[in-house]
Amino acid sequence: MLFGLDGVEVGLLIVFLSLFAGILSGFPVAFAIPGAGVFAFAIIAYLDASGILVHQAIDTASQGYRDLLASGVHPDAVSHFRYPDLPTVAVPVFERGWEVAMDRNISFIVNRMNERVFAGQSIETLLAVLMFVMMGITLERSKIANDLLTTMARVFGPLPGGLAVSVVVVGAFLAASTGIVGATVVTMGLLSLPTMLRAGYSPELSTGVIA
Repeated sequence: MLFGLDGVEVGLLIVFLSLFAGILSGFPVAFAIPGAGVFAFAIIAYLDASGILVHQAIDTASQGYRDLLASGVHPDAVSHFRYPDLPTVAVPVFERGWEVAMDRNISFIVNRMNERVFAGQSIETLLAVLMFVMMGITLERSKIANDLLTTMARVFGPLPGGLAVSVVVVGAFLAASTGIVGATVVTMGLLSLPTMLRAGYSPELSTGVIA
């Protein structure tokens, strides 16, 4: 026990504080979040190996636990929160050591990468991304997108930044119709970025509005 808290509770606090510090560090989120996870895991593994973090698990060998199962309660439904009076026993946070936990996490990450990268190629739904990108290129090269955004800008003409407002409105319609974030962003970039740059908008404001 640490500060009177269970080892799992302390681990969750470490993960939260590491993530909070990683986001506030100024590093890109793509690096801050994985870095916070590695940093939190290292701290929890060190505290667990030192015997500081202890998890109060339900004693499955106790008579109270056996009586509860005999009454018809499923083992998966038994928890310390539902039955706080059950006897507990102190066990490490990582039951078989942090090495086994790290190996399982790495295996999980590799399997997820395999599903996303290799198995994802056989998902027919993802063909919609390519089709929408091709649609954006077609609309941009045929000048239809330029006419569409120019007309929309005239509708919102009385408002400051009417073209930017029209980009947001068109993007909302595309997002509702496609449901694919990547395809919508790429399509809106192809459609509206050249038009906004020609209208005198700065690249920073144009890309921010599109995003």
